[in-house]
Amino acid sequence: MGRAYRDKNGKLMTKGGATLVLKGNKHYPGLGHNAVLSDKGTDYLVFHAYDATENGRPELKILPIQWKNGWPTISTPLE
Repeated sequence: MGRAYRDKNGKLMTKGGATLVLKGNKHYPGLGHNAVLSDKGTDYLVFHAYDATENGRPELKILPIQWKNGWPTISTPLE
């Protein structure tokens, strides 16, 4: 049997569980293809974002991850 993935509150993902880590905004409405990079003791979220002010041009974004109670959070604003 495979691993059971759960959201921040412990709800199974297969039962509708989900926890938002990063949300798009008016400038960057589409985020996707995320990965995590660890470098010199810091973890980063690496992803693409579509720039609405540039006709949907994709950009590479890299933001530091902070860990709170074992859960990843992104406090750097998406600009």
